Amino acid sequence: MSALLVAQAMLHSLRMHQAAEEIVIKAALPNDLAGSPLYVALRVMPGSAAALATWMADQGIEQPVPASDLHITTVYSRTPVPLYYMPDHPKESKEQLDPASYELGILGEEGALVMFVDSPMACASHEYAAGLGASWDYPSYRPHVTLSYAPGTTMPPAPPPFAIEVGGEFARRLDAPH
Repeated sequence: MSALLVAQAMLHSLRMHQAAEEIVIKAALPNDLAGSPLYVALRVMPGSAAALATWMADQGIEQPVPASDLHITTVYSRTPVPLYYMPDHPKESKEQLDPASYELGILGEEGALVMFVDSPMACASHEYAAGLGASWDYPSYRPHVTLSYAPGTTMPPAPPPFAIEVGGEFARRLDAPH
């Protein structure tokens, strides 16, 4: 067999393998997510969530979000999204947030205390969903971690000085209980 024929056979085999993997990935997506209003977020990883919870307690933040619920929302789409690919390699889907990018602020009509962060991973997830037709209720997307939905009058003097690890993207129907 000539080298050209061997190379063509290998390329064909590779393409067939990639196509089969794509079918398996799409088939593995939960059926209740396809074509539904969608909520997607990145978890604050457990070690970072514990450190952030301790920092919030030390700052006197009222009614802090529990450590297990800390996250960065990337998609909040009332418009049905036809197909959202969830990475199946969680070890590769983590990101360290730079403390120099943190900014504390108040967000929304209810006045939630949030920490704005620079997160290329969150922005990429948001842009990906927008490309699939996802809606967003605000004029722009700015990644943040909500620290308290009812912070009272406490505003820490500065954000935490440590890196926070996020990853473990998860999704659910927007109208599903969590």
